[in-house]
Amino acid sequence: MTLPDAPLIFFWTAALYTAATEFFPIGVERDRPLSTLSYRPTYRIALMGLWVGLACLSKYHGALLGAGLVGFCLTSSRHRRVLGSPWMLVSVGLFLLAIAPILIWNLEHDWVSLRFQADRAVPESSYRWRDMLGTALVGIAYLFPTFGVPLWWVSGRALLSPLRKLRLPSLRHRLVLWTALPLILGFTLMGGYRPILPTWAMPGFWSTTLLLGTYADGWYQRSPRAVYRWLWGSGWAIALLLVVALLHINLGLFQSGSRYALGGLTLAPENDASVQLFDICQVRERWQASPTAIAALHQADFVFTDNIYLAGQVGMAIAPISDVPVTVLDDDLRGFAFWSTAEEWVGHDSLYVATTWQTRTDPTRYEPYFESIQPIAELPLQRGGGVVQTLNLYAAQTLQRSYPRPY
Repeated sequence: MTLPDAPLIFFWTAALYTAATEFFPIGVERDRPLSTLSYRPTYRIALMGLWVGLACLSKYHGALLGAGLVGFCLTSSRHRRVLGSPWMLVSVGLFLLAIAPILIWNLEHDWVSLRFQADRAVPESSYRWRDMLGTALVGIAYLFPTFGVPLWWVSGRALLSPLRKLRLPSLRHRLVLWTALPLILGFTLMGGYRPILPTWAMPGFWSTTLLLGTYADGWYQRSPRAVYRWLWGSGWAIALLLVVALLHINLGLFQSGSRYALGGLTLAPENDASVQLFDICQVRERWQASPTAIAALHQADFVFTDNIYLAGQVGMAIAPISDVPVTVLDDDLRGFAFWSTAEEWVGHDSLYVATTWQTRTDPTRYEPYFESIQPIAELPLQRGGGVVQTLNLYAAQTLQRSYPRPY
């Protein structure tokens, strides 16, 4: 349940810092023409290759950071010599060393994760401009509008203002834009033909905070009070909204049937996606309180769900109770496909765990594969005293043939 975005942002930041100190040395006056200074690539070029490689190891998005840095060097006559320097060879070597786990694992598994990610970039339907606009608006909301809107604005201004005068952005702005726009624009445009998680474009916006800081410094010089109100007001608003969201997830502030519900602002649990964030400890308690569920768990050779996230939650819930393996039988089983084989479970009994909130849950889809599959127990999950969803347990007797896997 932990996302790799944190190490991605860490190494993304390290690469940006190293690039800034390499290309724009500390102590050089901002208004001094860089063309008057000699430039010779240093060891920092090698460090950038390492940081980009570690960013890729965190998440494949890091590859766009590397492409952006190369693009910056290509469009800067002063820094183009980087690409032919010995330090560039060292940089490529350290990059390949950092991503070696990805290459080795894919080599051993038919390049499946690289093919999986590449397939997601291919349009599966016609382009929908309304969905693309919705993706951009969701990203602004995710950043919080008082930061999301200014980040888009300063990025557009840094890119378009110089073009109106038929010249390129300044080198400093160009570095930021090359490391930000491929990710921001790429995923925003992708949102027109595929659902996009708002986190995917966030490293690009992280780069543009450098531009926002530059502009905010100018705003502060003209009106310190307005900048203070903007930052402090945004901070308090975000903190308040997070507190409200956490109270709802834990107490059901906007949930019909909750003893803590606010009148007139309630949602039925079946219309509230936050019920997916259920309490793992409550699941464990409900399971241990049900003799039928405990007996079925100990008798099962493996547990399966039809959803990768639910499998993770169930696995954490039952870990202190039993060491029975948990897997996924579905078209999308991601990492669950690689620690076992599809044939491994043939001839074994299982326990199928589903939720009432997932509308696609259908035990009959597994009937052709098991000798029998029967409901045996229900584990109601509560929030604020009201039941928000139920875990349904099914005894699946003797897997007759392996469930088909896409990879």
